Amino acid sequence: MALTSIIHSENFLAALCNVIEFSRVLPECKPLFFFSDVTLEKQKKTAKEGEAVEETITFTGEKKTEVSEVRVNGQVVEKKGDKADVPSYEVDEEKKTIKISVPKLSAQYAGHYQVKFKVEEAEVTKTILEVEMEAGAAGQDGGGAATPSADVKLDISAKTCKVDEKCEVGETSFTCEDCKLSGVKCNGADAAADKVKVEDKKITYTFEKFADTDACVYMGQFEVGGKEHSQPVAVVEI
Repeated sequence: MALTSIIHSENFLAALCNVIEFSRVLPECKPLFFFSDVTLEKQKKTAKEGEAVEETITFTGEKKTEVSEVRVNGQVVEKKGDKADVPSYEVDEEKKTIKISVPKLSAQYAGHYQVKFKVEEAEVTKTILEVEMEAGAAGQDGGGAATPSADVKLDISAKTCKVDEKCEVGETSFTCEDCKLSGVKCNGADAAADKVKVEDKKITYTFEKFADTDACVYMGQFEVGGKEHSQPVAVVEI
C-alpha cells in the first residue's frame, strides 16, 4: 500500500489525530477531532406556572471543557447575578456542574435548555434540561382562556448530528385551526431557507454539511387567531 494511502486511511488518521500535537496542525484532523467530548444526562422537570424550578446537571469531558453560553428556546440565559426574577445559571468548574435556576416559571421559560460547551477549539451544543408546565397551566392564560400553544398540536423533532456530515432531522407536522406558520428561528435568527423548509403544515430539516451553528432549539413562529406565538418545533444538538 502506498504511503499516502496509509496516512489517509481512517484507522491511521484517527490514531494520529488523538495525539494532541498532530491534531493542532493537520487539517485532516478537524472532522475527526470534532466529536462530542462532553457527556451528561439530560434532566426533565414538570412544574406549575409561577413555581420555582431548580436543577443541577453534572457533565464530564476528557479534554478542557468550558461553558460558553446557556439558552432556553434560543433565548440567552444570564449567569447568576442581581436579576432575581429571571432564569440564571451557575457553573462549578471543579465539580463540573451547571445549576439552572428559574425563580418563577412562565410559558417563556418552559422548554429546552441548551448549553454550548467549548472543548478546546471546538464547540459542542447539548440539551441539558427540559422544563414543562403542567397541562392545566400551559394551556390557559391568567383569565382562564386557552393560549395559542393549546391550539397548535405537534411532536417536537429531535436529533444529534455530527459536524461536517450530512444530517436529516425527522419532519415536524403540525395541526391547528385558523393559524399559519410565518417562519422558523434558530437562536433568534431566521433559519437558513436551504436547510429548513416549510410546506403546507410540515417542516423539514436537511443539513448537507452540518455546522456547529446549526445546533439549537428551532422555534416555529405561528400566527394563531391573529396572535403571534412562538413554539419549539425541533431540538438539534451535537
